[in-house]
Amino acid sequence: MLLRSTVKFIEVIRFIREHRSNKVFCEWTTKDIVAAVGKALDEDSLVIVERHGKISAIAILSRGKGTIHVIALVTTHPDDFRTLLTVYLERFKGANITARRRGRFVKYPTAKLLRRLWETKDKIPAKA
Repeated sequence: MLLRSTVKFIEVIRFIREHRSNKVFCEWTTKDIVAAVGKALDEDSLVIVERHGKISAIAILSRGKGTIHVIALVTTHPDDFRTLLTVYLERFKGANITARRRGRFVKYPTAKLLRRLWETKDKIPAKA
């Protein structure tokens, strides 16, 4: 899901390699990253956030019936998570969000998560 983006495949791979940490993509080889990004592109489940013409965040997702599973997520700016959740609202509203965190399967309380990112007065999503 490259929304209005001209990002090249190799830039995505390079970004992931440069920003992986001991929590995300740590044990992934370049071959694993290429395969996961390629599969996510094929399944329309790759989300890229750009700031000032450069990649700022990437989410690799797996889409199931009524569920979005976060395979890997890398952000470099504090507002990137809000932007990713805005994409969720636009593309996957109503789907449950799951992920693997610290070796455990986690089902996120999606409504609570979204509520935290809303401005409490006028219920408008915060701008990234």
